Amino acid sequence: MKTLLITLMLIAALGFSVSCAVNVDGVSVMQDDAESEETETQGDDGVIVDEEEGIVAGMTLDENLDENSPAEVFGDTQWVDGIDGTAMEFDQEGEYILLPDSPELDLTDQGTVEVWVYPYTNISAAGIVHKGTELDYSDEAYSLQYNNPGQVAFIITNNDHKATYVISNDGEIATEEWHHLVAAWDMTEVYLYIDGAPVTSRSIYSNGWLSELPIDFAPAQDSDGGLMIGSQIPFSYRFDGIIDNVFLYDRVLDADEVSSHYNALASQ
Repeated sequence: MKTLLITLMLIAALGFSVSCAVNVDGVSVMQDDAESEETETQGDDGVIVDEEEGIVAGMTLDENLDENSPAEVFGDTQWVDGIDGTAMEFDQEGEYILLPDSPELDLTDQGTVEVWVYPYTNISAAGIVHKGTELDYSDEAYSLQYNNPGQVAFIITNNDHKATYVISNDGEIATEEWHHLVAAWDMTEVYLYIDGAPVTSRSIYSNGWLSELPIDFAPAQDSDGGLMIGSQIPFSYRFDGIIDNVFLYDRVLDADEVSSHYNALASQ
């Protein structure tokens, strides 16, 4: 009888993989002995990391940023209905989210910033996702923002502090509607998408001067600045509206992926 029980236990051990929890940078991750690791993790800290998809930081903003999260929320924030679940409302009264700097956020040679926004008003120079916190912009690396009222822009600042602006000329985005914004870059190009479609008309400024895309616009500088959501710097250039599903990738999303991500939620 004892031999039979031991045999059954061995069969069960062979037939099923064993999961265990390990600690990676303070986050509990479930590992499977049959697989090397689970690539997507979202514990109690509200921040997603998915190595397979290239996600270095993702925030669904489903009321899951609390004292356990590395992302700190400032101001009198409100959780409201989002494009998917809940989202965070910013009303220019000092609300923003700050994710501390980490090596994963230093997207120098390539990267993608993806976000859903629901603007209440189209104001000028409003920060949406901004890497850097210094008031003089000395630690700015990349920034998805408004450049003029309702005009989407992406800024990349290199190690020589040369700032290159890529600005959509396709008109103002409508207020009180959801919009999907994506900016991606590598060492040769900047790609800007609005609502699943590539921007077809753009203006480029290098250090304030109208130009072609400079050959040395990248890499983005490796700075110590944190990642701000909802503002460019802590005290000004704030977004007015709702922000949802912020994702940063260490790779360039291609046009098909951007279109697929947009269509997956726009049809809801």
